[in-house]
Amino acid sequence: MKRKSITLREARQAAGLSMAELSQKSGVGWATIQAIEFGRTPGGLITRHHLSDALGVPFSQMWPDSIEETRELFEAMKRNIRRDQSKHEKRHAREAEAVKRREHEKDATA
Repeated sequence: MKRKSITLREARQAAGLSMAELSQKSGVGWATIQAIEFGRTPGGLITRHHLSDALGVPFSQMWPDSIEETRELFEAMKRNIRRDQSKHEKRHAREAEAVKRREHEKDATA
């Protein structure tokens, strides 16, 4: 069976763009593009959409051909979402604690 999908690197090189040029054209950070190309992150749906638009490649062509590869991609995306939610929750807790401290200090000086 002939492979229908293409990797980000293949699409970028076919377009004759460097990572920096693709970053500028797509609005996606250079480090994110590098991480996707090296397999450190799958990239999110919106990121992949911006990249496919900038490269002039159909969005559907930027997905793996096999169900198993697609499943792995979605699992990696879910892990990234959970990680980001955890970071957000921790940041929110720190900010709430800082507000409480400031209010307590304000009450103590009043």
